[in-house]
Parts: sequence; structure tokens; C-alpha cells
Amino acid sequence: MFALLPQSEASIYGFKITGKLSLDDEKTMIHLLNDGIADYGKVRVLVDIDDYTGASATALWEDLKWMSSHITAVERLAIVVDSEALAWLIRQDARIAKYVGVEEKHFMPADTDSAWDWLTAD
Repeated sequence: MFALLPQSEASIYGFKITGKLSLDDEKTMIHLLNDGIADYGKVRVLVDIDDYTGASATALWEDLKWMSSHITAVERLAIVVDSEALAWLIRQDARIAKYVGVEEKHFMPADTDSAWDWLTAD
């Protein structure tokens, strides 16, 4: 399940994902992001996955399909999670993401305010 975080505004979206993400959840998030892209051209996204336990296979597939076709519309991606293994993976992914113009950064849960500051900075 997910919640749209209250700091979300205009082209900036924050999602708190808890438990297992369903296909319906994924489709709802994609719809919100598509609306933002239609309105603003690009979006910035914070995803807090610190309480995330997984996703259905269909939700993962939808996410992969959406990201592969919309990656250039994501300007910045902040991922909040307390996991050194995931932090390492995010750093590796960020190296690839920069080639398509996406800034991606990992933040620890205690640094969520810093993640929002980075996401909203010009």
C-alpha cells in the first residue's frame, strides 16, 4: 500500500510505501505521475520504502514498463530507506540514471527533510 505524502505539490510527488505494493497501488501512482508529467513536463519524486516488504509481480512489471518509457520525464528521484545494501544499489543505479538526465539519491529515514530539500531545490 502507499500514501501520497502531504509535502507533494505541483510537479513534486512523495510516496510512502508500506507493506506489499499491489498492482492497483502501482497503477494509481503511475496515474498521478502521468498527470504531473502532462501538466509540468517533468516530475520529481521521493519514494520512502523503509517499511516496504515487496510488490506483486504484476506491480513490478508495471513499474518497469512505466520507468522504461517515462524515465526522461523524471528529473530527480530521492529514495528513503534504512538499508546499506539498497543504498549501494541506489548509488550504482544513479550512475546509470545520470546518462538519461535523472538525478537519483539515497537518503536515510532520519534525513527525510534533507531529501525533500534536495528534491525541491532549483
